[in-house]
Amino acid sequence: MKKIVVIMIVGLYIGSIFLVNFFGLNYVKHEMTFYVDKIECNTISDIEGNEIPYYKIEQDPEDGKDIKHFRSQFIPGTYTADEDSLANNGNTYKINVTVLPSNANNKTLKLSYTENTKRYVVDEEQMTVTFLKRASVVIYIFSTDGSNIEESISIDLYN
Repeated sequence: MKKIVVIMIVGLYIGSIFLVNFFGLNYVKHEMTFYVDKIECNTISDIEGNEIPYYKIEQDPEDGKDIKHFRSQFIPGTYTADEDSLANNGNTYKINVTVLPSNANNKTLKLSYTENTKRYVVDEEQMTVTFLKRASVVIYIFSTDGSNIEESISIDLYN
């Protein structure tokens, strides 16, 4: 009886080696997907690169989410929405955004705002706002990876 048990174990062992070699075991690499956890906009930069921090946080009356408010002085002049005027406009601000975690697979962001080409022009690719007149704009920054993370900012230029 003991011989049969030993023979069966050896037979199963040899059989399993044969099956593994016949069908093979291939290593399958699994890529982990990291989604955006947070979008942070703590500063904007003027055309000279000077950072302007937000000065207050308020809740949006419509959805209750926080809005960071930035404020800067409007540089007087006559500005239009054509390319030459936009390139030389001192009222251009870069939106500085940090996407967390730093190893998120898709860091692409989308901006949502009310268009008003008589007062300001928003360049979504460059993440800039150029003001043509003294104005204020609220910009919602969204992740596009499906995580539905959002940051809201307001930029206000005064005389």
